[in-house]
Amino acid sequence: GRETCGAEQPRTMRRSSTAALRSPTVAILGAGITGLTAAAFLRKQGIEDFTVFEENGDGVGGTWRDHDYPGAGTDTEVPSYLPTFLPRPNFHSQFARRDEILSYCEMVAAEYVGLEKFRFGCRVIALRFGGDEWTLDTSQGRFHAAFIIFCTASISAKFVRRPNGIANEASFGGVIRHSSECGSDLAEYKGKRILIVGCGATAVQLAPTVAPVARSVTVL
Repeated sequence: GRETCGAEQPRTMRRSSTAALRSPTVAILGAGITGLTAAAFLRKQGIEDFTVFEENGDGVGGTWRDHDYPGAGTDTEVPSYLPTFLPRPNFHSQFARRDEILSYCEMVAAEYVGLEKFRFGCRVIALRFGGDEWTLDTSQGRFHAAFIIFCTASISAKFVRRPNGIANEASFGGVIRHSSECGSDLAEYKGKRILIVGCGATAVQLAPTVAPVARSVTVL
C-alpha cells in the first residue's frame, strides 16, 4: 500500500520504447528526485498530460541510481530533502542511505506517478521554442510540449576522465577512479592505501566508511 513507502521495490523499471509517439502538454526532463517530485505533484493536482523523459534505460533515481560508493547517502536531513506532500518512509536515520533513497524513488515512480508516464532510454538531443510550444528531438523521435520542466543535474551525469589527464598517470601502478565509478563492496578496499581528492560531501561519506578496512586513507 502507499503507506508502506519504505518497502523495497524492484530495481528494473523499464517501459517499452516502442510505445506510440504522443506529445504531452508538459515534458519533464529527468527522472531523479526532482523530476519525480514534479511529476507526482502534477498528478496530485489532477494534471495527467505529462511525460517524464529519462536518458538512462535502467530506471529512475538519477544520482541515487548512478552513485553507489561506500557510505553514499544524503548530506541533507530527510525532512528537508523529500517532498512534503508524499508519505515519509521510515529511514534508519535523519540522513538516509543511498539504497533507501533509491527505493523511495522507485516507490514514488510506481505508486504516485505511474510507470506509463516515463520514457526510459530517451535522450533529448535538441530543444527549440517556436513561440507557442517546445519541440523536443529525442533518440525516440520528435515530441512537442507547451511546458518544459528541467530536472537534470550534472551530478548524475556519467563522469568521463580524459586520457592522460593526470601527470605521469601511465606510471601509476594502482587504480584511478571517480567516485561514480566506485562500487559499494568494502572488500575491494581492504588493505589498500587510498587517496581521496576533494573534501565535499562525497569524501565526508566515503573516507570514514573505507577507513576501517583500508591500510591508510589520505584526503587532499
